[in-house]
Amino acid sequence: MEDMFDFDESTEPDYEISSDYCPDCGGKVLTECRNCQSNIQIEYNGPPYPNLTHIPDFCDSCGESYPWVDPVESEKQREGDFIEIDDTDIDGHFYPELVYEINLCYRVKADQAVLVLNRKLIENLIVDILRSVFSMDEIKLFYDIDNNRTHRLSKLIDNMKSRRSEIEKYGPSLDEDFFRAVDDLKYRGDASAHTIEDNPSQEDLESKSELATDVAKILFRLRTEAKTAHRTH
Repeated sequence: MEDMFDFDESTEPDYEISSDYCPDCGGKVLTECRNCQSNIQIEYNGPPYPNLTHIPDFCDSCGESYPWVDPVESEKQREGDFIEIDDTDIDGHFYPELVYEINLCYRVKADQAVLVLNRKLIENLIVDILRSVFSMDEIKLFYDIDNNRTHRLSKLIDNMKSRRSEIEKYGPSLDEDFFRAVDDLKYRGDASAHTIEDNPSQEDLESKSELATDVAKILFRLRTEAKTAHRTH
């Protein structure tokens, strides 16, 4: 991590910078903005170093972020999450990381990526649910043996519909509204991945956010309940 120590003269610090590099991390000491070369103004709060709470994140002359600012924070263009779910309740590493990536893209307005990754989330969750509920005895529900790959999402959705009565034993009802929502999110993910179109509007993405959150919560609950039930048998 790069360090920096340059102070507002009005604070009258009682020491001087004696080295070009930080003795703790080895980073080059910064005294000016890399973009406009204005001095970095830090409020001095007593020896030996400035109080970290008073180190600025952005240059007060040009607005450029300093190197220690989280790159996501510096590029963030909207608040909130696309999928509003507590990822600490999701087991494993794959799904928490995928939800994090989706929400990261949402904050920096990489909207096409949001919809493509959300489609990936739905596809993987349905595969997991079908595998947990029906086990490898009915592998053809989620796996295309002839082509050595999981089924396409449209086929997975059809198989889920055809066996919904058995799947619903492990969670909420899979009604027509649920499948319409899944189809809508699939369509938007497909369109973002395979066609050239304008980014969705803010209002459209916000409505899809509510839909995606509801669908994700249902699928995660089904996955958890099915896996738990089959572990106990």
